[in-house]
Amino acid sequence: MDELGELLGRVHDLSFLGDRLREEQKQGDWRTRDDGLLAVIDSSQAELQRDTEELAESFFAERPREFGSLIDAWFYDWQHANSNSVAVALIAT
Repeated sequence: MDELGELLGRVHDLSFLGDRLREEQKQGDWRTRDDGLLAVIDSSQAELQRDTEELAESFFAERPREFGSLIDAWFYDWQHANSNSVAVALIAT
């Protein structure tokens, strides 16, 4: 969930930055080289959104009961030092 939150935060930040640059464009303070920056922002934002969707899809693909069982197993392994962290267990699944 932390990784998902981090990705969503990055998407939000890029969206905010892109909106600010577009607002500057409307006010006439726009520089031609900023078109390239907007292209990078839009491309990065789209890539992060795809990554976020893939992570969320895999994370929430399980039925609630199955998901709960997986969480229980991850925490059990973590508590008994079978895994370095819950995050490592999630990645390994």
